[in-house]
Amino acid sequence: MHARGFTLVEVLVSLAIVLLAALATAQTLALAATAVHDARVHTVTAAAAAQRLEQLLAAEWAALTPSPANALDDDIGGYVDFLDADGNVVGVGAAPPPGAAFVRRWAIGPPATGTANALVIRVLARSLAADRAGARGARGEARLVTVRARDVE
Repeated sequence: MHARGFTLVEVLVSLAIVLLAALATAQTLALAATAVHDARVHTVTAAAAAQRLEQLLAAEWAALTPSPANALDDDIGGYVDFLDADGNVVGVGAAPPPGAAFVRRWAIGPPATGTANALVIRVLARSLAADRAGARGARGEARLVTVRARDVE
């Protein structure tokens, strides 16, 4: 005699296999979404830091005034701006405006040797969430450093 249809055990085993496959797929999608978000944050912060560094390198020497020692840690007017989720500037000053997703700070000062003909320029960009949490070296944080020398003749 041939059986018509499936037994309850066969249905339950098939359902368990489908459920395991669905759970594995959901977990993979969650990991992928996290990776995409982290990559976006890293891209925006790296681009924002590079953009500010280029602006500072292009500025006149006289416009590069030394910053306070804590310029990379605190929101100090003239050495900070705030960016939206796409990396566009939405405000400057001591407090993030509505819509800000990232903070970008920079510091300008003489090198350790103290020469008057060179400046160390440091730029930090990171998400406001990481900044508020005090997460130094957070994932997606970008820090760039360069030295600018003045031509003396």
